[in-house]
Amino acid sequence: MKFWIRWLGLAALLTMSGGSGCSRVAVPLLVNPTPTMPPTQVPLPTRVAVIAPTPPLHLIPPGETSEATTMLKDFFAALAQNDVNAALTYWNLSQSKEYAANVRKIVQEWIDQKRRFSLVAITYLGRDAAGKIAPLPLTDPRVEQAIAKVLVDNLEYQFYLVQLKGGWFIEGVNTFGK
Repeated sequence: MKFWIRWLGLAALLTMSGGSGCSRVAVPLLVNPTPTMPPTQVPLPTRVAVIAPTPPLHLIPPGETSEATTMLKDFFAALAQNDVNAALTYWNLSQSKEYAANVRKIVQEWIDQKRRFSLVAITYLGRDAAGKIAPLPLTDPRVEQAIAKVLVDNLEYQFYLVQLKGGWFIEGVNTFGK
């Protein structure tokens, strides 16, 4: 085989040199008679898609039965029943008439758009020994506020709750989603 490759190279060199003593020489072309097989293809493993279940309408954390979570559950139920006035009873609307009008507008939009609410977590807050607002266990008598993480159609909201003489009320809402 090496002989043929060398001879082919020599013949090509003589053909290209033009007239160095040889007139056009025919060079035989040899081709391997057995075709080369393509590499064996191994099929890729089949991937199975797993669909996560949608959270239920009112997902209350396990074991959480505090007044604040019960209030939020009742608020979500009022929204599901399309009852704006009942939903507004869970809000602290004592700030101003303009604030109350804005809250009514938001609650009405949630009802009209049939939003889904899921309570994910709740953190209770109160004043620590230094007088600063800090997370506290629910059993601590200094608890006076809470922040509830709520998914509204899978968009994260924070509901700010306050404990007043009549129980727990929603004081404000903020979104951190898209």
